[in-house]
Amino acid sequence: VVPSQVEGYNDVRLRNFTAPNLPVDLIRTTDHAAVTTTTLVADDVLQFTAGVGTYLVEGELYYICPAAADFKYRFNHAGTATGKFATYSVNTAATTSDQAQSGNWKATQLNTDTVAGGVDSIELGFIFQGTLVVTASGLFTVQYAENTASGSLILKTASRLSYRKKT
Repeated sequence: VVPSQVEGYNDVRLRNFTAPNLPVDLIRTTDHAAVTTTTLVADDVLQFTAGVGTYLVEGELYYICPAAADFKYRFNHAGTATGKFATYSVNTAATTSDQAQSGNWKATQLNTDTVAGGVDSIELGFIFQGTLVVTASGLFTVQYAENTASGSLILKTASRLSYRKKT
């Protein structure tokens, strides 16, 4: 059936229809292991090219990191942008799973290193959300490393970055 053959069809509604800006989910499907230095690396999955505009960004990072190392991260944009993010993560002084569960909220700026806790052999995670305002296009990346080199940081499967451009 052709739409124009349907009784009551009004092609003006279809021509004027604009889909909402739906979120795009980027999900890590494998572990990214062997980050053993303090040099931040951009995740090869959790990144997108952000054109001019305002973006709502959120997600979760799951990781295993030695307690002595802690987990360092950065939300980075290669173009010209400003951004503010809120993260909820484990206490950086946590050394047991019970302490790790008593997390805290932190505020962080775009292109600023922030440290979350690490607890030996326990998978941890944190959530983040924020706003990215881009005035010159560039690649937005989630970067991470150990804060103190002492072992092997593993970014786990199911870590996720979701973004959507505001209209």
